[in-house]
Amino acid sequence: DKYGNGYVQAYCGPYSNKLFTFKIDRIKDIKPIWTRITFNDVVSASGIYVFACAGDNHILFEIYRLEKGERLWKYFEGEFEHCNGWFVVTPEAFHYLPEYDPNCSEWESCSLSEMDSAHLKVIACSTNKNIEYLLIEGNSVIGYYGKTSIEDISESNFLLESTFPIF
Repeated sequence: DKYGNGYVQAYCGPYSNKLFTFKIDRIKDIKPIWTRITFNDVVSASGIYVFACAGDNHILFEIYRLEKGERLWKYFEGEFEHCNGWFVVTPEAFHYLPEYDPNCSEWESCSLSEMDSAHLKVIACSTNKNIEYLLIEGNSVIGYYGKTSIEDISESNFLLESTFPIF
C-alpha cells in the first residue's frame, strides 16, 4: 500500500528476519522457504529438516536430522507416529538446513537477547564435541535434535542460528 500497485513485501535470503519491499517486474527468482511434501517424498540431501505439521487444531513445528534417501515421513509413521491433542501429527511442508559448518552462509551469530519472536529459529550449539540443534518459536524451545540432554545446554554453547518466517 505504501508504494502502490506493482510492489510486494517479502522476506529475502540471508536477511530472513527483515521484511523488504520489491517492485514486482524486477523480481528475477523466488525460492520458497517451505517446500510442500507428499507421502512418498524422499530426502535429496542429508541435513536438518524443520517440519510444519497439521496438529490438533493448529500448525506445529518439529525438527529432525535426516539422511539422503530417507523418507520425509520417517518420524511421522510406524513406531514414530505421534499425536498432538486428539489428532495424529501430519507433516505438510519442510524447511531444509545444511548441518552446521562454520563456512556455511546459512548460519549466523545469535544472542538470546536479540531474538525476534515473529520468526522460527534453529540454533546450532556445541556440546561434548557434538552439534545439537534447538528449534525456537518466540522465546520457547519447541523442538530439539541431539544427543545431549537439553537441560545441559546453556547460551555459552550456542554457535549460530538460522532464522526464517513462520507462514
